[in-house]
Amino acid sequence: VVADYGNRLSIAAVNGPTSVVLSGDEDAVDEVERLFAGRGRKTTRLRVSHAFHSARMEPMLDEFRSIATRMSYRVPAVPIVSNLTGRVMDQEPTDPEYWVRQVRSAVRFAPGIHTVVASGARRFLELGPDAALSAMVRQCLAVDPEVEARAVVAAAARRGADEVFRF
Repeated sequence: VVADYGNRLSIAAVNGPTSVVLSGDEDAVDEVERLFAGRGRKTTRLRVSHAFHSARMEPMLDEFRSIATRMSYRVPAVPIVSNLTGRVMDQEPTDPEYWVRQVRSAVRFAPGIHTVVASGARRFLELGPDAALSAMVRQCLAVDPEVEARAVVAAAARRGADEVFRF
């Protein structure tokens, strides 16, 4: 379906086995939302300021690149799984073009979780402002009930709760 819209619609994120995010021109997103709702699929409109991870971001990429090339980068001290590739990063974080691609390319959250699981991880702590990623981790783990049964998934914060107390 997405390919039918050309640059007007992009897959912005692959968050789980049954969860993708679309981004792009609002009328194209509206059409696909109606199409999937008509098929009985659950759809949720995200409240965001820009059509991140779509062609709508291309006009700012040159300026972003010029800033990114002036920054200093270091290889991470701990392994980090890239949401761009879904794999453990090597030298990617030191390449300004990697960060430019992050703006335009799809977030590959689910493949990243599968990489972490394949490495043996079974404990997941979300350090974001809410528990949205924890729910997505659970969806990804559900493809392997044995792994899911042994996994611990926790969120350090919840919207509206005192952060220090919650942590």
